Amino acid sequence: MLHVNKDTPHRKASNSCKQILNDMIACYQNTICYKKTNTTFEDCLHNQDLREIDENCIILKKAYAQCRRNLLNGNYKLKGNPLSR
Repeated sequence: MLHVNKDTPHRKASNSCKQILNDMIACYQNTICYKKTNTTFEDCLHNQDLREIDENCIILKKAYAQCRRNLLNGNYKLKGNPLSR
């Protein structure tokens, strides 16, 4: 059985998309769609109107989707996910 010491720091996955996800959530929370209209966060994610959603948020959403796809790509298992850096 594997014994893990609770005091030992453990490495985090290097290919995680968590940073892009956090940046995307923060970006969408600062949009007109989320702040000023009475719209849910999920509805704002599907909104493509550039008057309500910042273009950077849409770019982050696409980058997050690509990062998630790269997690399943065998080529990046050894090299590392380029979008997770």
